[in-house]
Formats: sequence, structure tokens, C-alpha cells
Amino acid sequence: MSKKEVSVKKSAIFLMTALLALLFVISYASTALLGSEENTSGESRINQEESLELEKSVETVKGPKTVKVVLERRYLDGQISEETIEETIWAQEDFWAHYSGWSLKDQNNERIVFTQDIEDISPLLKWSGYFGLDENGVLTIFKGRPEGNEVIQSFYQIDTERLESHYLEQLGEGIPVKTKETYESVLKVLEEAKAEQM
Repeated sequence: MSKKEVSVKKSAIFLMTALLALLFVISYASTALLGSEENTSGESRINQEESLELEKSVETVKGPKTVKVVLERRYLDGQISEETIEETIWAQEDFWAHYSGWSLKDQNNERIVFTQDIEDISPLLKWSGYFGLDENGVLTIFKGRPEGNEVIQSFYQIDTERLESHYLEQLGEGIPVKTKETYESVLKVLEEAKAEQM
């Protein structure tokens, strides 16, 4: 081998070694930089873990899949109704479009829970709710007339001396709730007779 060939080989080996060293340094620096970002904020690792869990929970449906769907309705009066149905998912897009007016509360492979706020009183109040006063003078909604004493919802103490006599008589018999308007108007009118807190 000539001196020129030996010199070219040495130069090539030197360049390859320098290139490998440079790649190693770049690789190490980027790993250290990413590691320090995760360690200082902790958010990257958490976001990656959340992302993986989300991917696991939101499975791509291959073929039809049957799940339990829980529909939770929350009414103005605080009542919550729950309906459970079995739903066969043929296409993800159609399923999610069907429940577009609902908020997703919880989901796993067997069950999906949706919630919805209803701007009305519950069916329970419409069918059997009556405003009245309990034995302590607290404005209450009873299931049935007040003498039944099955409480659905309690509000506040009423100062019966500040209350007009016809309201006191109506509350004694029970004022049927029936509508959202009745619910809101009775609460508004009786707010004026609310007892002072000690």
C-alpha cells in the first residue's frame, strides 16, 4: 500500500470516528434534554400516561359491539334520574352522533355513562310533588300531600307570622308543584317570608 492510500484510510477512519462521536453526543444531549423536561415539570410523563390510558379505553370497534349505556338526567330541583339501556354499536360515528346532546361522564369497555342537565323539574315533582311546611316550619316539597310526611326536598325556615294567611292555609293543604313555573313562583313568593337566621 502506498503512503497516499494509507493516509486516505487514516483520514476516512478519523472522519467516521468523529461522525460517530458527534452522533453519540447529539443523541445523549437530546435524551438528557427530554429527560430533564419530564423530571422538572412531570407533565410530559403524565400526559403520555393519560394518552395511553385514553387509547386503551377508547377502543376502535371492529364489528358490532354491545355496551350498557347509562343516561343520567339532572333536574332543576336536584333530582337525578338514571336510565340504563343496552346499545349495539355498529359504527362509532353514528353512536356518538346519537348522543351528541349528552356529556360523557365515564366510559369503559362494557359501560358508557352520559349526563344531561334538564331545564325543568323532575317527573317525580310533576306527578306527586306538593309544597308544604314540615313540623319545624321549613318549606318542603313532599311526595303527596304534606300530611304524608315523605320529604322530597327541603328549603328554608318560614316565618309564619310574616306569611299571609291564605298562603299558610295553602301550604297546610299542600300546593301541587306540577310545572317549572309553579316551582319557581312559589319559591320566589315565599322567599319574602324566609325566617331570619340567628
